[in-house]
Amino acid sequence: MKLSHYDRTMIHGLELMSRTPLIAEPENHKMMVRILEIAAERSSAYPELQPLVREVKRISDNLGPHVSIEYPLKLAMNEFDRMCMALHWDAAKGAR
Repeated sequence: MKLSHYDRTMIHGLELMSRTPLIAEPENHKMMVRILEIAAERSSAYPELQPLVREVKRISDNLGPHVSIEYPLKLAMNEFDRMCMALHWDAAKGAR
């Protein structure tokens, strides 16, 4: 899997938003959500990225930064990491 700059922007942006403390300033939150929306729209079509794209959509439908976005974000990031780990492991086994 070769990640684009948009893919990486989305991944790192969601990682930032999943950590406490959540962004406190509403202006910063809105700016990050706008960036995430653009990155998600332009992200690669890899199935591993789809949980993250769905999470960006869910966040963009929420108003303002709040703790209720943290748990679903962490679930989406864990799913992404699990799928990537499996891909890397399969590649490593094939490279022997």
